Amino acid sequence: MKITKHARILSLVLVLMMALSTAMVFAEEGAPADQTEQTVEELMLEGLDLPEGEVVVGEQAAEAVADEAMMDGEVTPPVDPQPQPQAVLTATATKKYANDASDNGYILNWTISDPSVIAYYQIFLNGVNVTPYVVSVNDVVQTAQPQFISAYANKCEILAPVGGANYYVVALGPAQPIYSNPVTTIVEAGDVLDEIRFENHGLVWYGRTKKKVKIYSTATGKKAVATLPKNTYVRAIGKYPKKVPKFKQPTKVQVETNDGLVGWLRYSDLKGGVKGHIDVKHDYSRSVKEAFVNYKGYSSTSKYLIWVSPRMQRAYVFEGSKGNWKLDRTYRVTTGRFSHPTSAYQTGIFKKKAKVFKVTEKGKRYYFKYASYFGSGVSFHTGTWWAASNKRRGSVVKSGKPGTFGCLRMYTDEAHWIYENVPMDSMTVVTKKA
Repeated sequence: MKITKHARILSLVLVLMMALSTAMVFAEEGAPADQTEQTVEELMLEGLDLPEGEVVVGEQAAEAVADEAMMDGEVTPPVDPQPQPQAVLTATATKKYANDASDNGYILNWTISDPSVIAYYQIFLNGVNVTPYVVSVNDVVQTAQPQFISAYANKCEILAPVGGANYYVVALGPAQPIYSNPVTTIVEAGDVLDEIRFENHGLVWYGRTKKKVKIYSTATGKKAVATLPKNTYVRAIGKYPKKVPKFKQPTKVQVETNDGLVGWLRYSDLKGGVKGHIDVKHDYSRSVKEAFVNYKGYSSTSKYLIWVSPRMQRAYVFEGSKGNWKLDRTYRVTTGRFSHPTSAYQTGIFKKKAKVFKVTEKGKRYYFKYASYFGSGVSFHTGTWWAASNKRRGSVVKSGKPGTFGCLRMYTDEAHWIYENVPMDSMTVVTKKA
């Protein structure tokens, strides 16, 4: 009978298996290792038509024969009945800036015990893919938000749109998805901006006593709790006056001294009243600005939304739509002074615009340009000029010091941009604490 090639290969596999069994027996009986190898080698060389110059010994020969048989379709590769253990994925989250409460960014770090099983990662928030919230991956800012994160990544920056939310890192690959432990973020965008207290960052209202004055326990109290020396520095910690007649001052103001004494002073006892100041070098991060307006759910009937922050003396212009606002530009502004604040929490669409607006004050006329009005009559506009001489009436934008009667004074080019580009039906939001 003629023996086919496949039958010959199978017979060789059997011969090799017998040879390996013999070698194992020799080894168990104390045969030297080189004798075992020699026995197997002789058997293989007798049965294999190996290429000239190629020497295959030991178990390598059996593997070569088995591989040749599989390629010919004669042998089905064995299936490992034992499942491989699933890789372990561990994630943690830390604040991007540990000492900066104004930033709502987190660094999400993760490690996986077997990186070879991963094709890419995704970030989920309570079961919903939130990869678009990712700001950067491995410190590289994403210009186009990634749907998938590279298998080579091990960290990314995320926002925390909802406090106490559970984030999961999910590893995806050929096998079933691998979920990390839940990572809880505890800072909420709205709370961050509503509750933060800055030392040298946000707006600080302050004053100095112009003489030795008494400080009272209540706004209406007549009994003094202490006497402050002349030129004592105090911080105004009370609320804005609810309503002060134009060009007049509040009667009393709540203050705190450097040594922690809290009480009420007569507004007239302070040199120049209460002044405002911010450190202009500091501002909210881009991620916090966007997280805040989206978290608050602000909407506009145009593609523009403007958020005015008296606390930062800035106007933030966003482009997009409700829930998807992206910061377009940030402008410095001068807001209302303590006794005539820009109305906090006032929201309103643009009502009218005026290229030049003239004002008469105590018989003298001055004017400003590019006025964009909203709310109850406040507006964005330029600095002012005297009508008679066309000379500047005062500084355009004070260096971090509120000083208007409620309007928002801006640099000319920036007021002009809002006047020309932001439509009449755009929403402006003025906050108080943020």
